[in-house]
Amino acid sequence: MISNELKNLLVQIITSWQVVGVTLVLIAYFSLVSYVVRFRHTFKVVKAKSKLKPKPKKEKKAAPDQEEDEFAKEK
Repeated sequence: MISNELKNLLVQIITSWQVVGVTLVLIAYFSLVSYVVRFRHTFKVVKAKSKLKPKPKKEKKAAPDQEEDEFAKEK
């Protein structure tokens, strides 16, 4: 299928220091980019949670006995 000359040429190209160096640089670059994306995503989530306003406290309703007493006093 593939001649010996072509096999040797492909092996020499793949193992040349330029190809290996560029491959390592690209792997390091993509790793850095993915780390920054993950870091910014977690930072946004934490920041969004910290910006949430506290929920307003619900006013407690008077006990039913007190409400009945108020109506009784008015009459």
